[in-house]
Amino acid sequence: MFIGPPNTLARAYLLELFLFILPGFWAQVRLVETGGKLIHEGQSVTLTCTASGLSFKDFSMSWHRSSGTGGSKEFVASITAGRGSTKEYRKGMKGRVIIFRKNEANTVSLTLHWLQKEDSGIYYCASLTILGLRQRP
Repeated sequence: MFIGPPNTLARAYLLELFLFILPGFWAQVRLVETGGKLIHEGQSVTLTCTASGLSFKDFSMSWHRSSGTGGSKEFVASITAGRGSTKEYRKGMKGRVIIFRKNEANTVSLTLHWLQKEDSGIYYCASLTILGLRQRP
């Protein structure tokens, strides 16, 4: 079973985001996911996403999963901006999944417990803006 971003065994997957910051200016936002690996059913794994190019504490963050090439992205979990007091989880995964953020390190992590075959896939982190989910796979 593979959990994590594509090509994790060779290198971390880089997801670039472009967010509108000020009128006339664009800033490049980078989210780098790490922690993916080949694991067995019943085990746990923690995926971490490190952000740069944005005021991290001001953005809600989320994790999504794709079951493979051309597969649609499914929502896994999200956490609100600031201290992350509000968390949402995909139905059927609640209780096995924990999302948490460390604003001082600009990271958001996703821990999956008691992994099942259905949890296999490519996991992506994304920032949520007032314009909606902004990502470019």
